[in-house]
Amino acid sequence: MIKPDCSQTQPSWSPDSNEIAFTNICGEDWTVCVLDLEHRHCRRLTDISEKSFGPAWSPDGKEIVFHSYRDGEHPSIYTMGIDGSRIRRLTDDPWGDLDSAWSPDGTHIAFTSIRHGYRDLYVMHPDGSNVRRISDPSGENRQPMWSPDSKHIAFGCADNSARAIEVKTGEQVFFQAAHTDWVFGTVYDTKGEHLISVGRDMTAKLTVFKTSRFIDNITSITLVMRRT
Repeated sequence: MIKPDCSQTQPSWSPDSNEIAFTNICGEDWTVCVLDLEHRHCRRLTDISEKSFGPAWSPDGKEIVFHSYRDGEHPSIYTMGIDGSRIRRLTDDPWGDLDSAWSPDGTHIAFTSIRHGYRDLYVMHPDGSNVRRISDPSGENRQPMWSPDSKHIAFGCADNSARAIEVKTGEQVFFQAAHTDWVFGTVYDTKGEHLISVGRDMTAKLTVFKTSRFIDNITSITLVMRRT
């Protein structure tokens, strides 16, 4: 299934760490696949003609949320069973929806959309209901990442900053502007105490989440640890 001239991107670990969902790109063909690490078996979940990508597991490991052009010219958000069955469309906006991420408690899915002119952050229930914008229409916000307690969402911005907001109120609770170019993505540590941000400036930076105190570049810390 995976050919030498294809590329694999957007990996997502299953909750039990036994499988990895990913996007397999072969020219113009984009498909969602799952790799079984124990048996070294790869299965394709979506059809080649649908251009599907960006998989993310549900916390219970029973479903995968993903994006697809299967029903139109713009990407919409869907869920499916881990065998590719029970495909359900969650969004249907003419501007397209991207960057879906399931909350750790399983109650919401975050995503981005430019349905109001800017790429803002939204949350919805896993069945696609109760769509709600939670970020101000201030610019390009990308790659939402949930905190381990599902209370906050961190994201990267085109103004070279990494930010986080409280899901319930939309209040900004974190701001870091140590990058010199777009911030593409963020990730929390397992306890939610630190945030790592990655930017187009080719750096990965570590910041204390509670105080927004920038610590250092991850690469710098790694080099120091290797020398000691």
